Amino acid sequence: MEVLARDGFSLPWVKPSPNIATLASATVYPGTCFIEGFATVSEGRGTDHPFEWVGAPWIDGSALARRLNALRLPGVTLGAGAVSARHLAG
Repeated sequence: MEVLARDGFSLPWVKPSPNIATLASATVYPGTCFIEGFATVSEGRGTDHPFEWVGAPWIDGSALARRLNALRLPGVTLGAGAVSARHLAG
């Protein structure tokens, strides 16, 4: 069980959605959920890292990562990879 600790408080993590099972997914959700509006792009639902991964078969992940990393966004590092989605219960 993941435990959140801040300012003297600690609470067990309670997933707000079957697709937001970790604190990492909840953290990046506000920045990646907009991908849902593009029918041909996946925001990682059905993977072990929903909302942490985005992509599509027609996207060159390496080229996209290079271009976005060139922006030098604070705290952001992107890389390319390949995943296959699966059904999540719930």
